[in-house]
Amino acid sequence: IHTSQGLRDRRMRLSLGVARHFFRLQDMLGFDKASHTIDWLLKQSKPAIDLLARSSASFVKQALSGGRFVVAESSASECEVVSSDSHHTKMKPSKAKGAPRLAPR
Repeated sequence: IHTSQGLRDRRMRLSLGVARHFFRLQDMLGFDKASHTIDWLLKQSKPAIDLLARSSASFVKQALSGGRFVVAESSASECEVVSSDSHHTKMKPSKAKGAPRLAPR
């Protein structure tokens, strides 16, 4: 795959914890291929990805370095991200059915 960063391998290595979550999700979704699960995750993350694409590089750097970054969406297929410390976040269920939410610990 050719990207802006050059030639990239299609394979991904997952940490043990991420792999456990990933394959649990794949089982819940009933998919037999990892690419279907990744496609589903990308579609569910589209609003946040679009927001990042529109944001300036300085805003993204500030958000990733511990600045306050809040995205709230109302649709069940979208997610809410609330983080004041990027090193201490965990997934919490959202009030919207099936939508994940990141929040400080």
